[in-house]
Parts: sequence; structure tokens; C-alpha cells
Amino acid sequence: MQFFNTMLTFNQLKLPFRRSLPFGLSLMVLFSACDLFPDPQLREVRIRAKSSNLGDGAFSPNPVHVPVGGRVRWQNDDVLEHDMVAEAKNGPCVFQSGPIGFGKSFSNSFFKKAICDYYCALHGRTMRGRIIVE
Repeated sequence: MQFFNTMLTFNQLKLPFRRSLPFGLSLMVLFSACDLFPDPQLREVRIRAKSSNLGDGAFSPNPVHVPVGGRVRWQNDDVLEHDMVAEAKNGPCVFQSGPIGFGKSFSNSFFKKAICDYYCALHGRTMRGRIIVE
């Protein structure tokens, strides 16, 4: 019982940062939600609406250029699910996303110079894209 009588509440602490702590935490949350420092090696590829009928125009941009060590993020703007499957079966271009729903994304990093071709397996090989890692 003695322990509970001697506990201090946060407001009773005599610390210089006591009043600024909630403000600082608010700023941390705000800045973590903002993209103030975008990744210079990230390249965005949009899966366009009604893309299953667009062939090579389904992905924008196509081809996409990414630096070695860079990352490509595919964002699905179509109401249908899509996936990204690399043509390569081995080497630096191997990746597979699994189904990506509307508004969802998938990212993959590329660590060697290469030309990587991919397609949407859910809609046949007519939806094709290319990544040039330079």
C-alpha cells in the first residue's frame, strides 16, 4: 500500500520537457505520415484503370528506368486484381507479387544492371512491362 501512495503522476513530474512532450510527439506523428523526404531511388509504376485491355499500355511508365539498388513500386489503379510476374526464372530479375487489389501496391528492389521483363499472370501475357536497371 505504501508504494501506491508514493507514485507520481505525469503532471506531478518536475521535468523541463513535461509540457513540450505532447507537442513533440504530435510533430513526430505528423512528419511520419508525410512524405517529406521521398526515396530518390523509388520509381512508381501505375497499373492503369481497365488495364487488362491495354496490352503494353497497362503499366505507366513503360519501360521504367531504375538505378542499381533502386526500388519499383506498382500501384493498382484498376478495380480488378493484377499481379506482376518476372519473365526470368533466375538471376537479378526474378520476382512475383501475388494478387494486388485496387488501391494496393507491391514493391521490389533491383541490385544488378539488367533488363527485366514482366507480365500480369492473372490476365495473360498481354499485359507486359519492362524495367531497365542502370
